[in-house]
Amino acid sequence: MGTNAISGATSVSYNALATGGYKVRITDASGCYNTFTDYNIISGPQSYPIRTSVASTVFCEGRLVYLNHDFVSFVNGTNNVPSSYQYQWKLNGVNITGATDWTHIFTTTQANAGTYTLDITTDCVTSTSNPLVITVNPNPISTTISYTGNNYFCTTGSVPFTSTSQTGVTYQWRNGGTSISGATNLNFTATVAGNYNMMVTNGSGCTSASNYVGVYSKGFLPTITPNTFTSACAPLTLSASPASGGYTYQWQYYNNITGSTGNIVGATSATYSAPATPTLATYDYKCYITGSCGTEITPSVEVYISSAPITAGNISYISGGSPTCSNVNVGYQYGSYVKGRTWQWKLNGVDIPGATSRTYYTSTAGTYSCYLANGCGGSLSANSLTLTVNPLPTAAITASGSINLCNGASVTLNANSGTGLVYAWYRNGSLITGASAISYNTNLGGSYRCLVTNTNGCTANSNYINVFTGTGATASINGSATFCAGSGNILTANTGSGITYQWYRNTILQNGATSNTFNANSNGTYYVIENSSCGTSQSNSIVVTQINNPNATISYTTPFRFVLRVVWC
Repeated sequence: MGTNAISGATSVSYNALATGGYKVRITDASGCYNTFTDYNIISGPQSYPIRTSVASTVFCEGRLVYLNHDFVSFVNGTNNVPSSYQYQWKLNGVNITGATDWTHIFTTTQANAGTYTLDITTDCVTSTSNPLVITVNPNPISTTISYTGNNYFCTTGSVPFTSTSQTGVTYQWRNGGTSISGATNLNFTATVAGNYNMMVTNGSGCTSASNYVGVYSKGFLPTITPNTFTSACAPLTLSASPASGGYTYQWQYYNNITGSTGNIVGATSATYSAPATPTLATYDYKCYITGSCGTEITPSVEVYISSAPITAGNISYISGGSPTCSNVNVGYQYGSYVKGRTWQWKLNGVDIPGATSRTYYTSTAGTYSCYLANGCGGSLSANSLTLTVNPLPTAAITASGSINLCNGASVTLNANSGTGLVYAWYRNGSLITGASAISYNTNLGGSYRCLVTNTNGCTANSNYINVFTGTGATASINGSATFCAGSGNILTANTGSGITYQWYRNTILQNGATSNTFNANSNGTYYVIENSSCGTSQSNSIVVTQINNPNATISYTTPFRFVLRVVWC
C-alpha cells in the first residue's frame, strides 16, 4: 500500500479495507519481478443510482414520492454511513432548498416534474448521482355530484345523482369508500342509505374524487346548528332538524378532556341550552332523532362555552428575561390553552400582527402586554413586562502583515478596541488557551476568529482570517539511485500548504508530473520546481540509473490474477 509492503499480503488476491494507493509485485523464482499498475482506494459513497421507493418513475399529481440513494463506505470491513457526508438534491440542475438529507420526500405537482440528481460531499470529493427523470401526469378535473329532489326516503326509495361530463375519462361510483359493482356511468341512482361519491379516471390512470353526499333511509335529513366549532358564552342554544313532524329527540355529550360521554337527562326536545363547559374542556354534542321510519343521528359539533369573561392575569417569561442581547429571543406566555380562547400580544399598547398564540418570542425592545378572550369576552393582562435589549459589540479582526507565512514566520492578528471588551481567540473552531488579549501572534496555519464580549455580556463573532504556511523546496530519493528495468524509483519532494510541483528530467518538463512524488523509471537527471506563497525554488538534482534485469522465462498453467475491492468517491 503506497510504497510500503503489506505484512502477510502474499496471495494472488487481496481484500483492501483501507484507503490508499495499491499495487501488486509478482516475483518469479529467479528473483525478477514486475509491478502492476496502481489502484487508488478512496473511502466514500459508491456511485449507486438514486431511485424511488417504488419501481415506477411516472406518477400522478398529489402522490407522495420518496427518493433515496444507495451507497457504501467500508471502514475496517464494516458497511457504515459516516456522519460527515453532506447531501444536496437538485431538480433540473438547481439546488432544492432544504433538500439536504440522503432521502428526499415530496408531493408531486406539474412544477416538480423533471430530472433529479443528488450531490454527495465527503472528505474526498463531491460526487453526483445518475440522473433520475420523474414524470408527473395531471389528474382529471375534480367533479361535483348533486341530486334531484330529496336525499332521503323512508325505508325504500331512490336518490338520483348527476355529474358533469368529461372527455377521455371513466367513472366509478362508491358508497362509503367502496366501489359499487357496475356503477360506471355518468349518472347513478342510490337505493340504499350511505355516503356516496364518484371517482374519475383519465387515460394516464390518474384519478380525482368528487364531493360526498349522504343518503338517508329514515325519511329525513338530520342536521345540527351550529355545525362548526363554536366558542360562546353560556348558555349556547343547539338546534336539531327536522324540528317538527312527530319526531322524538335525545341529546348526547362527549367530554374531550376526560372522555366521558352519555345521554343528557331531560334533553329531549329539538333544542338544547348547553351550559358552560368545565374549565379547560370542550364538549361534542349530537342529537338522536327518531321518526316513524327509524332513528338518524346528527353530525357532532364541538363547543367551548364560558360562564364569564376571562379574568385578568399576569404574563410571565418562559425563556430568557430582561435585559437581553439583540441576538437572543425572549419568550413570554399568558394563560392556559383551551380551544376557543384567543390571544393578542401588544407592543407599547399596539397589536403585534400575527402574534395571536399563547406564547410569543421576541428580541425587540419595548413594553409587552396581552389581551386574552373567551366566548364571553376578555381582558388585558394585569401586568406588562418591559424588555431592554442591549446591542452586540463590534467584532472585526485584521492582519498586521502577510497571512502567507514562510519558513516559520509569524503574523499578528488584531481585534477592534473598545471600552470593557473581552476577547477570546479561536483557531479552526477551537478555543486557544490563554489567548485573551486584543492581539494574537501566530506562526501556525489555520482559520482564525475572535469572540468579543462587551460589558453587558453580549457576544459577537468576528470575521475569519485564514493563515497559510509554507517552506522552500527540497527533494530526496527513496532508496537507491539505481533500479531494475521495468520498475523505477520514487522521488519525493517536501510537502506543505499551498505548494504546487513540476518535475523535470534532463531539464525537460514532464507532462502531468505535478504531485510531490514522481516515478523515475528511466535514466536521467531529475529535479522539481516548487511554487508556493513563499516563492519559487528548484530542488537539488538526483541522477537515476537503470540496471537491466537478467534474462528469465516464466511459464505457468494458470495465469496470475489479483482482486481488489474498490470503493470510490
